This record gives sequence, structure tokens and C-alpha cells, in this order.
Amino acid sequence: MTPPHADKSLHLTERQQNVLEVIIKHIDAHGIPPTRAEIAKILGFKSINAAEDHLKALARKGAIALSASTSRGIQILTKMKHQIPVLIQKDNIESYIDIKDNIFAHSAEAFFKMPDAALTHLGIMQGDLLAIHRTDKIIDHSIVLISHNDKITLVEMLHLNQSKPYSIEGVVVGLIRPKI
Repeated sequence: MTPPHADKSLHLTERQQNVLEVIIKHIDAHGIPPTRAEIAKILGFKSINAAEDHLKALARKGAIALSASTSRGIQILTKMKHQIPVLIQKDNIESYIDIKDNIFAHSAEAFFKMPDAALTHLGIMQGDLLAIHRTDKIIDHSIVLISHNDKITLVEMLHLNQSKPYSIEGVVVGLIRPKI
């Protein structure tokens, strides 16, 4: 997956971009910003001070706001754009779509292009782009993307055949309907 990209007007260095991506991914995964120590560990910095220096630079450029009163006092201020791959089959990317953060309830790591009309009873049409959040936490009435015999398909969790070998690739968290 192509990483998120900050607003070009911020003029971030590659390392500052990396720090910002770590913060965003941590917030997506855990619901809270990382500590300076976690940033340093993830990016292989030799000291927490290196992480702090990058955070201060990001704050000066307006990408984040820092709160000195807490170790997790980081707030994202910039809107990020992500290039999300559009899958037509497992490991077969048709294109990429630029989207802004937070347009779905959960982050989307991929879109799956609906190949047929199998789920029209759910309002999903052929050609719709379904936002997929990679997770193994699936609830009963979810629509999930599964992998079976090197092919991927969407199924309702309620109707998933438990006797066939499959792996869950993720859950549908949104839909984009391209103009016809």
C-alpha cells in the first residue's frame, strides 16, 4: 500500500513525513497517539530526543500540535491524502484512489471493485468500490473480504461457509459508487 502524503505546502522532509505516518497509523490502530519512546523505537532512533526534535519541527510547520503536559499529547492538524489500491483480485491492483483521512469510520487499506451483482440485495452494485479495513475482529452481520484458493470475494459473515478453508482479508467499512 502506498503511504499517506501530507499537504505539499508543509514542505516536510522525508523523515518528518515518516514520523507523521507513524503517528497516524498508531492513532488508527490504537485510538491514541504514540509516545515519544514508541516513535523512537518504531523508526529506530537512538534516543527519544530525536523523536522530540522531529515532533517540534512538525509542530512548527503546522502539521501537528503538541501538548507538553502529557506523553501522548500529539494532535494531527494537517489533512492527509492516502493512495489506496483498488483490487480486482488478490494481489491484482487495477489503480489507486486518493482519499483524505477519516472519510470512513475505520481506515481503509484497500478498495475491492465489486465484479458482479451478487450483493445487490444489500445495495452493493457491480463496479462499486468497497473500502476494506484489514482486521480479524469481525462481527456477525459484517460484509467481509475473504481469500480462498488465491481468489478474493465478498461475503456476508452470516452466510460464510465455516467448513471451507479461507482467510479473512478485512471488513467492509464504506462504499464509493463511481459515476456511470
